[in-house]
Amino acid sequence: MNKKLRILLQALGMLVGIALIAYPYVSDYLQKQYQDKVVITQESATDGSDPKVDLDAERRRALEYNQRLADGRVEVTDPFDPNASRPTDEEYLSLMNVAGDGVMGTLVIPKVSLKIPVYHTVEDDVLQRGAGHMPTTSLPFGGPSSHAVIAGHNGLPSVRIFDDLTQLQVGDYFVLQVLGEDHAYRVTSLETVLPNQTESLRIRDDKDLVTLVTCTPYGINTHRLLVHAERCELPRGWTEGTDSHVSTTPPVRRTLLPLTLLGLAIAMGVLLGLAMRRHERRRGDGRAGGSGDGAPGGGVRAGTGYYTPGNPYVPEARGAGERSARSEVGSGPVGDGSRHAAEGRRRRHPGRHLG
Repeated sequence: MNKKLRILLQALGMLVGIALIAYPYVSDYLQKQYQDKVVITQESATDGSDPKVDLDAERRRALEYNQRLADGRVEVTDPFDPNASRPTDEEYLSLMNVAGDGVMGTLVIPKVSLKIPVYHTVEDDVLQRGAGHMPTTSLPFGGPSSHAVIAGHNGLPSVRIFDDLTQLQVGDYFVLQVLGEDHAYRVTSLETVLPNQTESLRIRDDKDLVTLVTCTPYGINTHRLLVHAERCELPRGWTEGTDSHVSTTPPVRRTLLPLTLLGLAIAMGVLLGLAMRRHERRRGDGRAGGSGDGAPGGGVRAGTGYYTPGNPYVPEARGAGERSARSEVGSGPVGDGSRHAAEGRRRRHPGRHLG
């Protein structure tokens, strides 16, 4: 492979690994910045400072709508069913839409540091940005004989919504900030059901209920996790401010771990490949430099390794050493006896060797 092309592919692999590591964190951060702006807009629209907004009238309209819904007993369906029919009347979309952006309020769950906007409907584009309200259920403003259902995805690579809903337990609470009021709900039960099991989402007489819904198990989504809660007084932690200051940008979420590990694995694989290739290149250079007469220590290259004549651990070297030793018999310091004897005879009888 061409050296420049190999370097380019290695650099591309590194960039892909880094991108996989960075994408979920960057995307989550950007989405949270967007959600923060949405929440601020909602708070400004419902703080009572705009004389054009009659919050009391908006609250009455929401309560009246919920009462009519309770009297009609509308059928509730799975919020994640794309084939289910949804009401599209203008009245529903106009209720609790003070800022005109489709946001009904803000959901705050102190235990899991979650603060997200709640939108009208549970259309897919809505659930990619925050939580959605199930249109066939009561508006999330409450009132006697009301039951609002709020749905949210989990495991999205781009934003954290209901990822940590499994951490809630009976006795925990969450708050809906709607039309300038804070409504607290205490968790009464959790259950896992099939998508068509919606009996527990029905309105119960004289009860002010909210159910949070998400898919489960994580990554499989064959069932629904339902977190049921009932209206309660605002907890002391909320009124004293210890629980109410929840940021829309919470700590790093655990569902980013798979993509992070995948990115790290790719990056480490590229680095390991580079290191192994460099090692092989150096090893090849060393072999080329040590072949023939240039072998280290005067050695001769045989097969796949180097050896020195007479090395008893290499068969070829051992044979060469033995042949070399035999050829040197009579020529070394110990084997020179015959030569010295002949020279002595010539010195003792010089005449025999003349002519």
